[in-house]
Amino acid sequence: MHPEGSQEKRDRVLSPANEFIERLIRGESFERGAGVAVVVAHQDDESIAFGAQLPKLPEALMVHVTDGAPNDEKEWKGKGFKSKEDYAETRRRELTDALNIVGHSGERVSLGIPDQGASAVLAQTAKRLADMFRAQGIHTVLTHAYEGGHPDHDATAFAVHAAQKIIEKEGGTLTIIEAPLYRPVDGVSTKQSFAPADTETYMIPLTVDQQELKQKLYDAHGSQRDAFAEMSTRHEWLREAPPYSFTELPNNGQVSRLYREAGLDTEWTNRTSTALEELSSS
Repeated sequence: MHPEGSQEKRDRVLSPANEFIERLIRGESFERGAGVAVVVAHQDDESIAFGAQLPKLPEALMVHVTDGAPNDEKEWKGKGFKSKEDYAETRRRELTDALNIVGHSGERVSLGIPDQGASAVLAQTAKRLADMFRAQGIHTVLTHAYEGGHPDHDATAFAVHAAQKIIEKEGGTLTIIEAPLYRPVDGVSTKQSFAPADTETYMIPLTVDQQELKQKLYDAHGSQRDAFAEMSTRHEWLREAPPYSFTELPNNGQVSRLYREAGLDTEWTNRTSTALEELSSS
C-alpha cells in the first residue's frame, strides 16, 4: 500500500477495483444498491478471505458455489459425520452463525455443487453467475485468486471471470477483486500469499477489534478448525484480479496434492478449454 497522505497516493488514478478496496480500508460501508457480491467456493472461505471486511458489506449477495460436503465419504466420516447431508447441514449452520456475527442481511445463495466437484461444471456455473449478476445489478465481485491450491477455489475464479466476459459481451462491466487462501510454493503450502502478477497488492492490517471479530468467525466454523491453521487474523490481502490464462495451470504449474489426487494436474486445462469453447458458442 502507498503511505496515507503521500503525494504519490494523491496523484494516483485508481481503477474501480482499487478505489473499492481503498474505500473498504477507510471503513466505508456499502449498503443496498451497491451492487456487490461475495462469491466463494466453501462455507468458511468468506471468513478467511474477507472476514474483517464483511461488516462493511452487510447487504452483499453471498454466493457459495459448493455445498461444502464432498461425495467421498472418507472426507466427512473422518470428521465424525454420519452422512454427506449431515456434514453439509453442519456447514450451512456454521455459515449462518458466522454471517450473523457480521450482521449480514443480504441474500445468501448456494449453488449446491458437491465439494471438490466444481471443476466438472465450469461453463454451467459461469452462466448461472452471469444470470445472477445481471438480475441483481452486481458490478463488483469479491472472490478467489487463481492459485493452484484447492480446485474448487480455482473453478470459482474461472466461473467469475467467465461471467465477467459474458457480461462484457452484452455491454456491461464487472469488477473483480480477489483474495489468496493458499498455494504451493516449491512443494510447501503457502498461506494467504498472492502469486506474482502485475497488479497492486493491498496488505490490510486489522485492528484489535477486527482481529477479535475474525477469530470469532473462525470459531463459528467449528468443523473446519484444521483449515484455519496458520491462517492470519492480523492481516487481509486484496487486489484487483489480473487477467488469467485459464487454459494454463495456475501458479506457474505448481498445484496442490488435491489437484494431483483428482487427476486435475493433467485434466484441468482440458476442462477449462472445453468450458471456454462451450461459452464462446452459446
